[in-house]
Amino acid sequence: MPIEGDSPYERLGRLLLGKEGERIRSLDDYMQRETPTKIVTVLTIDSSNLLRIGSIITDTDREFRRAVVIIRPELGAKHIASGSDKVPPPRPVHPVYGGLSVRDASSGSLHLLVEAYGDVLTLLLSRPMTALVAVATLGSAAASVRAWFNRRSNAHLGEQPLDTLTGAGGDVGRVLQETPDEQITILPPEGDLGFYTVRQDVEAPPEPPVMSPQEDSGVHGSELQVSDLYARGRQITHIRIYPDGTQDIIQVKS
Repeated sequence: MPIEGDSPYERLGRLLLGKEGERIRSLDDYMQRETPTKIVTVLTIDSSNLLRIGSIITDTDREFRRAVVIIRPELGAKHIASGSDKVPPPRPVHPVYGGLSVRDASSGSLHLLVEAYGDVLTLLLSRPMTALVAVATLGSAAASVRAWFNRRSNAHLGEQPLDTLTGAGGDVGRVLQETPDEQITILPPEGDLGFYTVRQDVEAPPEPPVMSPQEDSGVHGSELQVSDLYARGRQITHIRIYPDGTQDIIQVKS
């Protein structure tokens, strides 16, 4: 049965303050091995309806701005403003101080090249995995967060992200022709299945930390269907490009 009063904010607090949160923070630490020369973020909306497009853009910007207040990177990696049924989620940081702006777009399944600024940019630079997991969870729907680390293939993904993602149907796995190194599946509270994490081996130095599947989750990766997870029609692709040409890519589908 769902937990009474369970909200996205409460679920995010349990996730980030629990064992999975330690794992997510270790991935953030891994991505600090070098300062990226460039970060690229693409928001994809699987709809041509203006009302739906506007709603998803607004919600995504607000979730990033709220994540800034919840995570508070300046107070340390473990500081999370966790919620309860008596405490509402904090107000998002004001757009004057941080958010997303659109820099370019392509048609079809709408791909928007967005640029983070202010406090949102600071959060994405310092704790990208935590930020994107937070945005996925705050969105209420089921979501999948996949990550590829230290990739040297397909420079077009970082330099021409809109064309490359459009040609691949938005799928980074298809662009790289590789399975993700990490995957975090976030299930809605109605299923009472908690959070399930999956690890794929990595063979690129330096090695990302090792992830273990969550115990007693009640589900198995092979039982999770894409159609069950990607109901909202939103995708976020975040790319970090390093001086040596390698890339870390995180993709959220919800």
